[in-house]
Amino acid sequence: MTKQARLNRKAILAYFGLLFGRKKPALAARRFLNPRYRHHGPGCKGGVGGFVGYFSEYFQRYPDLRVKVRRATAGSEFVVLDVEVRTRPKARPAQATEFYRMKQGKISEHWHILSDPALVRPLIKVR
Repeated sequence: MTKQARLNRKAILAYFGLLFGRKKPALAARRFLNPRYRHHGPGCKGGVGGFVGYFSEYFQRYPDLRVKVRRATAGSEFVVLDVEVRTRPKARPAQATEFYRMKQGKISEHWHILSDPALVRPLIKVR
């Protein structure tokens, strides 16, 4: 693994801990998101402001949310995570694959694939 890949992996894991472990979306955004950040998932409005609003609402809806990174791999531009998600302590876990594009040490884009689309459905606004 190259030095840049190690730095990218370390940044994403720190971001994940701050966002999902401590549930601090505004702080995670300030520290880790590129000002031109794009979230390619449904329900999340564009930009840093949309990210903060989306996750603030998500954590209100799922206060017991637990996320566990099972695997993390990185390259010079992308980081990919295999993640286990539980919305309640005894809930059956869902799986997610998270893709992050890094630019100059910051997250510039994000995509994910979820085994249970219900994880995002309650927050998708019909336009």
